[in-house]
Amino acid sequence: MVDKRALTDLIDKRANRILSLIALALSDDRKFEIARTLILHELGQKGLRSDIAELLAQGGKGGI
Repeated sequence: MVDKRALTDLIDKRANRILSLIALALSDDRKFEIARTLILHELGQKGLRSDIAELLAQGGKGGI
């Protein structure tokens, strides 16, 4: 069985890595905040996390 907490931790680690790379690439604080908001939205409760929760609720059926 898939552990939701383990998935959340993996998503958080990837998001932090992505945000660190974006911070290095963007010197403008405003642009970084916009990028940060978009990344967190896409990977957060209304994005990837809800997609994963829906798949888990279906038992992971359907495959790739």
